Amino acid sequence: MSRPSCDMNLKSGRSVVRMARLLAVLMIVSLLLTSVGTATMAETTSQALAEAKKRQATLDSQIAELEKQTAQLANEKNKISGQLSWLNERSAEQKMLYEEKSQQLTEALREMANANQAYIDAGETLEQKQEQYEQRMQTMFAHREKSWFEIFIEAGSLKNFFATLQFMSLVAEADQQMIDDLKAAKDDAELKKTHALTHKEDMEAVVAEISAQLEQIRSEAATTASQLKSIEGKMSSAQKAEDALNAEAERLGEQINALAQKLVAEQNARATAAAQAARNNPVGSSSSSSSVNSRGWAWPLPATRNISSYYGWRTHPVYKVKRFHSGIDIDGDYGDAIVAARSGTVILHVNPVEGRNTGGTGYGNYIVIAHDGGFTSLYGHLKNTYVRVGQYVKVGTKIGTCGSTGTSTGSHLHFEIRINGSTTDPLPYIR
Repeated sequence: MSRPSCDMNLKSGRSVVRMARLLAVLMIVSLLLTSVGTATMAETTSQALAEAKKRQATLDSQIAELEKQTAQLANEKNKISGQLSWLNERSAEQKMLYEEKSQQLTEALREMANANQAYIDAGETLEQKQEQYEQRMQTMFAHREKSWFEIFIEAGSLKNFFATLQFMSLVAEADQQMIDDLKAAKDDAELKKTHALTHKEDMEAVVAEISAQLEQIRSEAATTASQLKSIEGKMSSAQKAEDALNAEAERLGEQINALAQKLVAEQNARATAAAQAARNNPVGSSSSSSSVNSRGWAWPLPATRNISSYYGWRTHPVYKVKRFHSGIDIDGDYGDAIVAARSGTVILHVNPVEGRNTGGTGYGNYIVIAHDGGFTSLYGHLKNTYVRVGQYVKVGTKIGTCGSTGTSTGSHLHFEIRINGSTTDPLPYIR
């Protein structure tokens, strides 16, 4: 009597698994059919990458030629030979001016090349993941209609049979993670492609202007630096976006300071029961993967310590204008855990594109935590946020995940530390 019941349960269980797998396949196929970037429907990822690689080869060749000329200018003390021999008839000031403009042109081409290479890398990663998932789907379809007996025969042994069953169950559980990974790869490729094409358009205008300036130096022996048009007026959209982000950082400083002072006043006066209750019931617990240093701070992105951009003033290599970076950028993968760098209370929580890898403006999804002593910490460009305003979090608690929301060209964490609203270099505190 029990055997038919077991068979029915087995069949029912197999049907559920098959339905779940079929749903996963449909979700994956829908992602694979989505085109990357703003390309036409007929354009495949491979075709777009092939064109990008051609552009890269051209850019690399131009950069190599300019670097060769720059090296020649730097090494020749007396007479310049070859293509630049005409500079022997120019003054030292003009030689220096030509060298500066050549270097500026090189940097403009390098900016194009770096953005283009980033897209190539992201596109190749997407292709690799697509290939992996296509193989994964073939495996799923191959096993879909097989009986347990057929799987056992193909396994060759009882040990391999149970290993196969375990693998199949693990595959079903991993489907969502695989879909998330593919979505992240697709979003990143789209982001990098858009950035590369925008940079191409922006820098082409700059390259044309600098090339005209070099030609003016070549044709007019009396040309001076003041006579050459400034290329600052041709500021790229990426640089304008960075200016907007800096303006947002300055505005946030005042807001953060006001919120932090308000929190201190509330805590000192015990004016709100919610603040005290939050302290008595903190969110999460310290992460074992995030070690706390002797000053009570933890590294905010435990998965990596690779810093792509440091705190402080930077001079743009093309426009020669100075810009201030109010924090540090730590490279990370989409979905990497972001933890509280120090115990404190969440005073600001902004998530306009919650759960998305990209999108939005400024800092995108971000969190600000107030700490004792007038310190606050900011975590920008997040994918997910796991806290709310008023919550007290312990150092090392997972508060979000790494993303590329807002003004960003790739997955990373923008991390700031402020003292009474003013930014300071975070590294001495969290290292």
